[in-house]
Amino acid sequence: MSDYSAGRTEARRRVFEASAETYHRARPDYPEELFEDLERIAGLHRGSVVIEVGSGTGLCTQHLAARGYALRCIEPAEAMAAVAKAHIGDAFEHVAERFEDFQAPAGSVDLVIAATSWLWVDPAVGFAHAAELLAPDGHFAHAWQTLVDLGPEGFEEALAAIYAEEAPELGGTFNSQRTVADGWAEKIGQCGLFSEPEIHEYRYQRDFDGEGFVASASTYGMHAGIDPERRERLDARVVALVDDRFGGAVTRFERSLLFVSSPL
Repeated sequence: MSDYSAGRTEARRRVFEASAETYHRARPDYPEELFEDLERIAGLHRGSVVIEVGSGTGLCTQHLAARGYALRCIEPAEAMAAVAKAHIGDAFEHVAERFEDFQAPAGSVDLVIAATSWLWVDPAVGFAHAAELLAPDGHFAHAWQTLVDLGPEGFEEALAAIYAEEAPELGGTFNSQRTVADGWAEKIGQCGLFSEPEIHEYRYQRDFDGEGFVASASTYGMHAGIDPERRERLDARVVALVDDRFGGAVTRFERSLLFVSSPL
């Protein structure tokens, strides 16, 4: 069972506080087409009131801000929010608390959006709170970034062997990055508060040398949370694998998913 307590959220926050700059550099940006579709589906315009849940370092936020929405960005991790503020400026209005504790007038919000962050929110509270905040013609959206595949052929198997030796508890790390968005439409339906979501998918790829691949891996909580000595050894072996065996060129094939629903 997932732990959505304030204490567990604080522990997770500390993991990402330590790697905020790396997170911003190593995580993929969201495609602009996603925000074009979101604006069309949700009927957004300059001045629309938008709450972003778990804004992190602003990878999604920067696109929302550029469109002139009236943004409030909920992010408990101060270091991540500081990175976002540095990149976005005054359009980044930071709320340093959990979404479960955030208060605003009922029916006052045009869009509640979370970008690869709703897994931090207690679903027993979060769905109902989002529905309460939204105007009757408002929308609830989530954007996910997920892994599709790793290349070239043989790389993932070699990577898994290193993980099995150095950090066996992380053996499913890359599979979990593939499946993190699975069942999302069903979760929205099960809460009984929103319409069946409209879904869009956007595919892309990113190429890495060894150091870049390790930096990307370090932005995922399981990897970032292992003890420093083991992590240093794991990272060194992965860098050597990429640069020595695969010529310093491996690829993450990725996708972004957009789910948009309206209140029932």
